[in-house]
Amino acid sequence: MTKSDTLVLDTPTSEWIAAFNRARGWKSLRGGDASRPDAKDLKKRPKSQLIEDREFALDGYDKDKLDALVVAQENELARLNNAIETAPPDADIDAWLEERKELLPFLEMNKADLAVAKRVDAHVAQLQSVEGHLGRDLSDVRREIRKLEAAAVDFDPDDLDQDLLAQFRQRHVAVQGNIENARAEVMKITTLDGKKTRSYAIINGAEYKILFGMLEQAILILATGDVQAALARVEETQTKMNAFRTARTGATAIDPPPSEHGDLDGPVNDVEMQISVLDKKGFTEAANQYGFRLAALSHAIQQAVNANSPDLRKQFLPAVEALGEETALARDQALTVEQIIFDIQTDIASMRANGHIHRPNRSQRELEDLERLSQAQALMSTVVSDAQDAAEIIRKRLEETKQEDLRKSNLKPAEIQKELGALDKRYKDFFVQNLQGEAFQQKDTKSGELKGIKKNRNLPRGALEEIDLQLLAAQQLAQSDSVDALKTADDYLTGVSNFIEAIEKDPDVYVKLEDEFTRVEKKITKTKKKFPLYEPGRLLDLKAELDALRANHLTRLPANVTADTDDLRERVLAFRAEMAEAQTFKRALQKQADGVDKTIEAIGKRLKKDHKGIVKFDGYYGPEVVRMMTVRDQIAERSAKSLKQASATLDEISGNLGWLLRLLEKEKSGKSLGNNERLHVDELVSAARSGQLDKDANDAKKKEFESGIKAFTKDLKTAKKSLKKIKSDLSEVTALDSKRDGLKAETEKFGSYIDGLAELKGLQSRVDQLNTEAEVAIDILDKDLATAVDKCAQTLLLFTHKLGTFVEDVIRPEGKDGKDNQLDQPPLDAAKIGAFFDKLKGSLEKIDIAEMRSQSARVTDGTLTVKDRKLARKIALQELRKLMTLFDSFAPMQHFRAHPFAKGDASTQMVSARKALSQLEVRLLTAIKD
Repeated sequence: MTKSDTLVLDTPTSEWIAAFNRARGWKSLRGGDASRPDAKDLKKRPKSQLIEDREFALDGYDKDKLDALVVAQENELARLNNAIETAPPDADIDAWLEERKELLPFLEMNKADLAVAKRVDAHVAQLQSVEGHLGRDLSDVRREIRKLEAAAVDFDPDDLDQDLLAQFRQRHVAVQGNIENARAEVMKITTLDGKKTRSYAIINGAEYKILFGMLEQAILILATGDVQAALARVEETQTKMNAFRTARTGATAIDPPPSEHGDLDGPVNDVEMQISVLDKKGFTEAANQYGFRLAALSHAIQQAVNANSPDLRKQFLPAVEALGEETALARDQALTVEQIIFDIQTDIASMRANGHIHRPNRSQRELEDLERLSQAQALMSTVVSDAQDAAEIIRKRLEETKQEDLRKSNLKPAEIQKELGALDKRYKDFFVQNLQGEAFQQKDTKSGELKGIKKNRNLPRGALEEIDLQLLAAQQLAQSDSVDALKTADDYLTGVSNFIEAIEKDPDVYVKLEDEFTRVEKKITKTKKKFPLYEPGRLLDLKAELDALRANHLTRLPANVTADTDDLRERVLAFRAEMAEAQTFKRALQKQADGVDKTIEAIGKRLKKDHKGIVKFDGYYGPEVVRMMTVRDQIAERSAKSLKQASATLDEISGNLGWLLRLLEKEKSGKSLGNNERLHVDELVSAARSGQLDKDANDAKKKEFESGIKAFTKDLKTAKKSLKKIKSDLSEVTALDSKRDGLKAETEKFGSYIDGLAELKGLQSRVDQLNTEAEVAIDILDKDLATAVDKCAQTLLLFTHKLGTFVEDVIRPEGKDGKDNQLDQPPLDAAKIGAFFDKLKGSLEKIDIAEMRSQSARVTDGTLTVKDRKLARKIALQELRKLMTLFDSFAPMQHFRAHPFAKGDASTQMVSARKALSQLEVRLLTAIKD
C-alpha cells in the first residue's frame, strides 16, 4: 500500500487531514468545491425517465383504476371458481368455464401492467427519498465539520487504543476506495419503447461531496480522542453510500445481520473459514477439535456482548488470534498432506500404467489406511509425519518397478543420453541453432562479421523445425523417471535419426517431393478437364488428399510421404481409367436408349395405322415412356451405380418392346397370332390407349397451365413490389419464385399439366394471400388512421364471414365421395364440426369492433384535448388487444391456427387478420405526437 492510500498518524491533526485531502484530489467542503467526477451527471434525473416508462407501459392508464380493475377481475374469477366447484353433478357449467377462460388472459395482462407500475413507483419513491434530502444533507455535513473543527485538539496517537486505531485506519481507506469505485460506475436505462438509452452516475456530484465530507468528519472525531465514534462515522458513510447506490440502481436494500461477536467478527470469521477448510478436505477430527474450542470462545464472547462488557477486543482478541494461528498452521499442514497424497496417487498410477499389480495394490491399501487415520487424528503434525513416511515407502517401490521395467525393456538412460548427443552433432550440419539454442556462426571473409550458417537452402525450414521439436521433446522425456517416457524418448530419437538420415542421403528430397505433388496435381487437373461430369465428388476427395499431403509433409518422414504420394497417384490413374470406361459405357447406353426410342416411335406408328378406334393414337405413351425418362436421367448422372441401373432397365425395356413390335409387324403381315401373343398385343394396346387418354387430357390443360404460370408470375411481381414498399421480408417471394421455376420445368418435362395445375393452384393461393396482406398493410401503415381502422375491421369481418360459411363451402364438399356425404355418417359428426366453427365466429362477434372504430376516430380528432384523445386511444387499444388475445390464447382459435384446412379462404384470412391487428396497434400507439 502506498503512502497516499493510508493515513499516517505521526503528524499534527491539521496536517494529516490536509494529506488525506491531497491524496484523494479533494478540497474541504468549507471551500464549497468538490473534485469533478469521472462520470458526468445528466441534467435529467433517472426517476423522470422511469415515470415516463411507466406511462408508456400503461399507455396512460391510471394505476389506481388499474388496481381496482385487477381486484374486480380477481373477485369475478373467485366467483366463477366457486360456482364451478359447488355446482351440482347435472349442472351445465360450460358457460362458466368459457367465461373463466376468456377472463384469465385479460386478468394476467392487467396484473402484469400493475406489477410494472408498482415496481417503477417503488423505485421512484427510493430515488425521491434520497434525492429529496441531498441539499439538507450537504448542509448538515458542512455544519458538522465546522463544529468538529472547533472541538478538535492535537493529541498523541499513542494514547489511543491501538487496535481500534488500526481498525479505523484500515476501514477508512477501504470506504474511500468503495466511494471512488461507485463514483466511477455508470448505470444505463433504456426506455421501454427501446428508442433511447441514457447513462447516469451511480453516485452523483452532491452525494460524492456528502460522502467525503462524512469521511472528513470521521478524521475530526478521531482528533477528539473518541476512536469508537470515529469508526462508527466511517461505517455510517458506507451505509449512506449503499443507500445512494441502491436508490439509483433500483436494487432492494439489504440490512447487514447483527454482529455476533462485537468487534471481533473478522478474526472469528477467519478461524471459522480455516476450520471449514480442514473439514472439507476430510480432516474431520482436527476440524471438530478446533470447532469445539472456537464454540467455547464464541460463547464467552457472546456472554460479554450481552453484558455490554467494555474493551471486548482487549479481553478476547489475543485468544482469538492464538486460535487463528493454530488453525492457520493446521490448514497449511492439511494442504501439505493433500499434496503428498496426490503425489502418492501419481506414483501408484505410474506403477499400474507400467503393468504392475502387487506393489500398487499394496500401496493403495496403505494410502486408504493413511486417509482413514488422518480423519481420526486431531494433531495435524502427526498426520503430516505419517503421510511423509508413507510417501517415502511408496516412492521406493516405484523406483523398484522402474528398475525392473528398465531391465525388461533393455532401455538404458545413459545410452539414450549418448544418442541424444550424437544426434545433436549430426543436427548441427543442417540447423542454424543447436539443441541449447546457440547460433552457429562463422566470420565473413570480407567484412569480418559473424553470420549464421545454413548448409542446404533446399531444405524447408519446417522440416528442420520438426527435427528441433522432436529432439527437444526427447531431451525432456529422457530426464523422466517413467519407463513410458523413456520409451517415447527412444521412439523420438529413432524418428529423428531416420529423418536426418533421409536428408543426408538426399539433400534434395523435399524438392523431389514437391515435383511429385505437382505431377499428381496435373493428372487430377487433366482428369477433371476430360471427365468434368463424371463423379466430381470422388475427384474432389482425391484433390483434398493431395492438399493434405502438401500441408503436412514437412512433419513426416520423407519416405512415408513418398509412399503415400505414389499410392495417391495410382488411385488417380485408376479413377481416370474407371471414368474412361464409364464414358464408353455411357455412350453405349445412349446409343441403346436411342434405339429404344426408335422402337417406341415404331410401335406408335403401328398403333396409329392399324388400331384405329374411339381413341385416336398419335404415338405410343405406355408406361415404358415414363421409365425411359428415368433412364435418361440415370445416364446423365454418369455414376457407376446410375449407369448400371440404366443398363438393366434398358435391357428389360428393349427386349420387351422389341418383342411387342415384332408381334405388331406379324399382325400387320396377316399372320395369325397365338393365344399368348394375342394376349400381349391386347395388353399393349390397352396400356397405349390409357396412356393416350392421359396425354390428351394433359395436352388439353397445357394452355391453361401456361396462362396460369404467366398470371402467377405477374401476381408474384406485384407482391414483391408491394412488400418492398412496406419494407417487409421478401424471403417467401424468393421461395415462391423458385418453386414456380421448378414446377414449370418438371411439368413440361413429363407433360403432367393436370398435376401441375393442381400444384400451381396452391402457389397461386399463397401469392394471392401475400398480395392481400400487402394491400391491407399499405392501407393500415401508409394511409390515414380512419382508413387504417376501416381496413383492419374489413379484414376481421371477412374472416368472421368465412368462418360462418366454412362448413357448407369447404368441409361438406370435401366430405362427398360421389353418392353419400361422409359428414352424415360416423365417425364424422357434422353437428359438432358446425358447432366448432360457430364458436369461433361467436367469439369474434362478442368483441365490439364498432367501439374500436368509433374510439379510433376520436384519436385524431383535433377538436379534442390530448387527454381525451389518449383516453380514446386506450379504449380502442383495449378492444384491439382483446382481439389479439383471442387469436393467441383462445383454445379453439389456437386449434384452428395449428390445424388449418387444405382448402378454403378462412385459413388464409385468419393469418391476414392477425397481421392487420399488429399493424393497427402500431398506428394507434404512434398516432399522438405530443
